[in-house]
Amino acid sequence: ALLRVPPFDSTRPGSGAAPGSALDMAVGGGWALRTSRKTAFGVSGQVIQRDLSGYRAGSFGAGLGLLYQPNRKLKLGLAAANLGPPMKFVESGDPLPSMVRLGASYQAVESEDVGALAAFQTDVGAGYSRLSFGVEGSYMGLAFLRAGYVALHDALGLCLGAGLKWKSYLALDYAFTPLAEQNLGGLHRISLGVGLPGPFLRAPGRPRGTLTKKGLKVSWKESPSWDIQGYNLYGRKEGEA
Repeated sequence: ALLRVPPFDSTRPGSGAAPGSALDMAVGGGWALRTSRKTAFGVSGQVIQRDLSGYRAGSFGAGLGLLYQPNRKLKLGLAAANLGPPMKFVESGDPLPSMVRLGASYQAVESEDVGALAAFQTDVGAGYSRLSFGVEGSYMGLAFLRAGYVALHDALGLCLGAGLKWKSYLALDYAFTPLAEQNLGGLHRISLGVGLPGPFLRAPGRPRGTLTKKGLKVSWKESPSWDIQGYNLYGRKEGEA
């Protein structure tokens, strides 16, 4: 992810001081494991580089997360983010914004062509709090448009975003977030996600039917993916169309 704040006057107007600038860059990755059909656990890590008007600092952060999905449409999440040492500029250290994050999403519309999702999230940390709401519309699972509202702490106002996704392997996202300090403008976030190959969604293997005294017994090879939660079976009697 790359975050850049345009040049701004860090002193009172007319002071003659050179404009300041800020640039953050983070490169990271994550690993997740679905522990059951309803729960999943994940860990993440990232290397962070920050440039503040020519002064540079670096650090690394880690995160832990838990996802619970009681049904197909509802998801609940709990995570701890930005766990790591402070970023040191010259002699003073700037601690990472460690936080606990709680969120929920609901898939209001889901079809082969379009989808609509509503989400809520709250972040709480030391001297830090944020509350946000958002909606997302999708087309064919490939293109996404997002809008939301962020309140409290360092961001305030309407947020906009868009994204492109190719299967589960590649995702490109853009988001704009206004900053609470009006003279700092807004925050533009661009991120690229790459997924590693994993179990493919495959159709069930060739089914087998066996007549028993109690009826017809049908068996097939189970799919290797947790994303398939069941199958629909259809049968017909001899002579039916």
